[in-house]
Amino acid sequence: MKNQLALLLLLISFTACSQTTTTSYKNIDQKIFAEMMTGKDVVILDVRTPGEYSQGHIPSALLVDYTNPDFAANVEALDKNKTYLVYCASGKRSSNASALMTKKGV
Repeated sequence: MKNQLALLLLLISFTACSQTTTTSYKNIDQKIFAEMMTGKDVVILDVRTPGEYSQGHIPSALLVDYTNPDFAANVEALDKNKTYLVYCASGKRSSNASALMTKKGV
């Protein structure tokens, strides 16, 4: 489990996205992600599949599967007053998810 978490954190350095305003998001490195994840009003979103999530995830990360047909509806239900740290395995889903979240004003 520790190895999986270490791998996950390594991948975060390449894939994490943080919403900065309602009009954009930015890619952040592992160090900034780690600093931000304990902040007030910060929510960590894991946009991988349930199978990937069950193999290991960041404690307190919420699973919001990007491939789920209800993903857009799930995004709309998110609190717009929170900061979201979004991650996946390679960066593509987290980038696409962050772009959609930005488009929806989250």
